Amino acid sequence: MRLQSEPHRLLFPIGALLAWAGVLPWLFFALGLKKLYAPILPVLVYRSFLHPLAELEGFLTCLAVGLLFTVIPRRTGTPPPALWQVVLAALLPIATAVCAAIEQWEVGQLFWLVLIAVVLEFTLRRTRGAGRPPSILWIPMGLAMGVCGAALAQLSLRRGDEWFWLHEVGRDLVMQGLFTGIALGVGRLLRAEEDEPATVSRPLAFALHALAGALFFASFFAPAPIGFGLRAAIALALVGPPRPPRAPDLARGLAQLSLWFVPLGNAWVAIAPSARRAGLHLIFLGCFATLLLAALGQLGRSARLGFATRQLGYAAGLLGLSLIGRILVELDPVNFHLWMGISAASFLGATIPWLKPTAQTAP
Repeated sequence: MRLQSEPHRLLFPIGALLAWAGVLPWLFFALGLKKLYAPILPVLVYRSFLHPLAELEGFLTCLAVGLLFTVIPRRTGTPPPALWQVVLAALLPIATAVCAAIEQWEVGQLFWLVLIAVVLEFTLRRTRGAGRPPSILWIPMGLAMGVCGAALAQLSLRRGDEWFWLHEVGRDLVMQGLFTGIALGVGRLLRAEEDEPATVSRPLAFALHALAGALFFASFFAPAPIGFGLRAAIALALVGPPRPPRAPDLARGLAQLSLWFVPLGNAWVAIAPSARRAGLHLIFLGCFATLLLAALGQLGRSARLGFATRQLGYAAGLLGLSLIGRILVELDPVNFHLWMGISAASFLGATIPWLKPTAQTAP
C-alpha cells in the first residue's frame, strides 16, 4: 500500500499545516492585523505551550516520523510501517496541538507519549542487528528521552507546585532531548562513511554512544548553565571538527552545518541564559529544521521524497533568514514587530515545499 511505503506523502503536508497554525498568528500580530489576531489573543498569550508544541510536536514530529517511516525500512531492508502506525502518526500530532491551543498541554502529552512509544518500537525493531552504524543508537535514545520527558511531566501534575521543577525537566526532555537525539543519529547516518574510525571496535563504539546518551540525559537534571554546557560538550564531541563534503553536495553540506548548531545553541544558553530563547532557536531552526531539509535532499533519490536541489536551496535560505530574524527578536526587542514579521514570514515560506512532496528529485 502506497501510504505505508511512502508515509511522508501524508505526514509532510500535515506537518507543514501545523507549522502554519503555530506561526501564522504571530505574523498577523507582527503586521498589526488586530482583526485577525484579536480573536485568538488568548492562544497567543498561551504561547509558552502552543507555539513550541505546534512546531516541535507538530511540524518537526511529522517531518521526522515521515522521514523515519520512509527511510529506515529502505536503508535496513525491513518492512514498512503498518497502516495503523501511519494513521496514529498523522492524528496524534494534531491532537497534541489542539490540546495545547485549549490550554490542556498535559493532556496532549498523553497523545504524544503514545506516538513516541509507537515510533520507538518501530525504530528499535528495525535498527537492531549487524551492519547498523553505532551512531544510529542516538535515534532510539532520543525517542526514549521524549517518552521519559512526557512521563515526568505527567507525574509532576500529581505532586503540586513543589514538583514544578520536574515538569520543566520533562518539557525540556521532550523539546530538546528527543529531537537532539534524532538529529545526532540521522546526521551521523547521513555521513556514515565518516562514522567511527576503524580503530574503534563496534562494541566499544556502541558503549561510548550509550555512555554519551546517558550523560546527555542526566544533564537535564543539572542546573541550567551546567546542563546546557554539558550538552554542548557532548554534541561537540559527536559532531567533530568541521570537514568539507568529499564532493560538492548542498544536502551533505547542510547536514554537517546543521549539526554544529547543537553545540552552538547549547553553549549560547550556557553563556547567556538571559537570551535563552535565541539559543534554543539556534537548535530548533538551525539544526532540527535544516537537518530535515538536508536529509530530504540527500536521501531523495532513493526514497523519492520529492525535494529538488533548487527547492532545497530555497527552503534553506528562508530558514536561515527566519533564524536571523528570531535571534534579533531577542537581541533588539525595540524592533520586535519587524524581526518577528521577517522571521515568521520566512519560516512559513520555507515550509511550502512540504505541502506537496510529490515532485521527482532532480538528477
